[in-house]
Amino acid sequence: MALVVQAARKPSPERHEPARPPVGAKLVTSVHQRRVNVVAISSKAIIRRGKDDPDPWKRVQGWLSLRGVRVVET
Repeated sequence: MALVVQAARKPSPERHEPARPPVGAKLVTSVHQRRVNVVAISSKAIIRRGKDDPDPWKRVQGWLSLRGVRVVET
């Protein structure tokens, strides 16, 4: 079973959108609950996470790696 993650649109500064949990937290929760061994993540999401949140993203990648979850770029 695989989990698919796509890049989220950044909220515009003019619009007041409710705060959403960080993508890393949602990903970790989904992987943990579904016990998947493959995660498909869009290239845009990977690039954005690496630029916007490099340290949290490294922790998420480490967490996935420790659990043997393979990340597939889409």
